[in-house]
Amino acid sequence: MVLTVGLGALKSIMTKLTKTKNTNLRDTTKINLISFSCALVVIFLLGIQDLGSPFSVPIWLALFYAVCTLASQLCLMKAVELGPVSISSLFYSCGFIIPTIWGNVFYQEGIHALHIVGIVLIVASFILSSQFKRGKRISIGWVFAALGGTLFSGLVGVIQKLFTNNYSAFSLNYFLYVAFAFIIAINLLLFLVAQIIDRRKKTVQEPAPEEEITEEGEKTKTGRLILFTIFLGCIIGLVNKINTYLSGVFPSIIVFPIINGGAILLSAVLSKFIFKEKLKAIQWVGIMVGILGIVLLALGQMYV
Repeated sequence: MVLTVGLGALKSIMTKLTKTKNTNLRDTTKINLISFSCALVVIFLLGIQDLGSPFSVPIWLALFYAVCTLASQLCLMKAVELGPVSISSLFYSCGFIIPTIWGNVFYQEGIHALHIVGIVLIVASFILSSQFKRGKRISIGWVFAALGGTLFSGLVGVIQKLFTNNYSAFSLNYFLYVAFAFIIAINLLLFLVAQIIDRRKKTVQEPAPEEEITEEGEKTKTGRLILFTIFLGCIIGLVNKINTYLSGVFPSIIVFPIINGGAILLSAVLSKFIFKEKLKAIQWVGIMVGILGIVLLALGQMYV
């Protein structure tokens, strides 16, 4: 649990490091192609010992998982592009509420008053930690992207719970192999479509003037971007493997709030040191409230 919270925070850091100015669909899909390919390699290496196990999971479930995983990532990227990063992350993280409700409704995992208070405090911590800028308008596109991030990230958790409650643990690696193969195939298709669109735009419009940059500086910038993208892919692979496993070990009311809440709070702390972001007093209050909420979630499980 501690490992996946740390990896989740690093995922946010790496996602920010791979974001460049004027990133279009082609650039986004290119980054996703590299990162998800690396994720597939990591998952393969971690599950190589189970290659002889039977695959009993329906293909449609792996495809659904792939679509939701890729859609959640694309929605998050688009929301960050169109609106405030902090509020976009808030919406994305609140997706944990969907699998939490799912687990209690369909699997009767049990819920205590402390669980409810803990979730309320975690959501409150997201709001307190967010940076609201006065006078900045929020577009309709951002609203759809942010809500899409909430929905699809929540559906990813639902599928993880569905898998661990209905299929053998030995099929987990095969399930992730097929799902990430689908993600790469879908992303490759999107990349080809984006290239066609870009070519058509270039034939209609004159190319925009580019900033002057030295060849050495361009190589250094590209090298760093590739390195960060590869690291991001490794983190995505580890996070998906660990989170799917944890969803079968812990109740939904524990695993999803802690994974999402802990990661967003830790990323806020790391951003202060890595990106030199200054946190306001109310944001530090939000972090403390979030930690308290996580503690209450763990205590509540003792009474179920």
